[in-house]
Amino acid sequence: MGFFAVAPLQDDPDFDLIALHLNLWVLGGLFGYRAVYLDVGLRLRPNEEQLGRFRLGLPIGTRDDSLVSLRDVMTDPVVASLIFARENVIVGDHQLNLDGQRIPLLRLDSANSMREARGNHHDFSIWTIALAEPLEIGAEGYVRLRFKIKSLGRLWLWHRSLAARTAATADIRVADEREAQTVQYTETLTSRMVQADRIDAFIIAPEVFQPRLTSPDPAYVRLLEGRVWEKYLHRATDIFRNEKFLVYRWRENNVSSGNPFRGLVQMSRERSLLPRMSELMPALIALVLAGFVFDLDFRDLSWIESAAGDVLAFVFGGIGKTVVSLLGLTVVIGAVYLLRNLIRDLRRSFGGVLGRIDEWVYSRRGTNAR
Repeated sequence: MGFFAVAPLQDDPDFDLIALHLNLWVLGGLFGYRAVYLDVGLRLRPNEEQLGRFRLGLPIGTRDDSLVSLRDVMTDPVVASLIFARENVIVGDHQLNLDGQRIPLLRLDSANSMREARGNHHDFSIWTIALAEPLEIGAEGYVRLRFKIKSLGRLWLWHRSLAARTAATADIRVADEREAQTVQYTETLTSRMVQADRIDAFIIAPEVFQPRLTSPDPAYVRLLEGRVWEKYLHRATDIFRNEKFLVYRWRENNVSSGNPFRGLVQMSRERSLLPRMSELMPALIALVLAGFVFDLDFRDLSWIESAAGDVLAFVFGGIGKTVVSLLGLTVVIGAVYLLRNLIRDLRRSFGGVLGRIDEWVYSRRGTNAR
């Protein structure tokens, strides 16, 4: 359980949150792994004192090294135009042209920005975000951050059939105090939550996952070419760089504890008669490993015919009568269930390692393409 929240630190004065931008990216990865990023953009304005820090509540599990500043990549005119959907956004040195105003891109103080020890849960995180230079009273500034996710919580829930991910549910909540009851030590966050004058929430998911239910109706659902976003993401969106994505966008004004935002989309995967490469890769790797272990000669494939004959003889000769019995069916179903759980546990155990390998491969793929 969790929610997004922005608040001053306990003894700091309030400030204005003019805009809150949320982007949840679900990208392609190795062997069926999906890389998920969360980007958070905030347009801020202090009214009583300089603003040098604030707190950010996130409905995800994070690590101490999860935070990345996107300030430098946003200075690229193409990237800035993609983010704000307009031309000529970058003016001057690290400044944005928004609503006829020049708004500086704020620099993150990485050394003093940290995940707080209290209030963190496996699917909820509280961060103190420190700015390198305080924002002056009455001035506006924009900061954009990326969080690498340790656990997705309810922000993105996978639904599986056997070991395959066949459906997903995304649940974005902003300033929803009801969710705070499920997480300890959040009272100092919820008691000081600032109102977001406007939020723009985006979910970017693979096009193979088709929407079945959305609540409320998004402002739009559009097709996105992942390749044009590679410079912003600093990685390829999938290994063959041809996957399409659907973008769901919600807009809401005056979001606060008295008027929280709740957005949900349920989607399921469109299946084809032919398996995808990500589904074939584990079998191919297992085949190659079996070749090394059992010293199989891939130039002479007669062993496949022999092995297939042995399997058929076993199935139809010795075990055939057992399978058709109720006990046999129970054993088969139990074996499939155990196999499914084993695959799931292996993914959880080695997800961090696979994620780092995936990030290295895909970042190189995206860099080489530019």
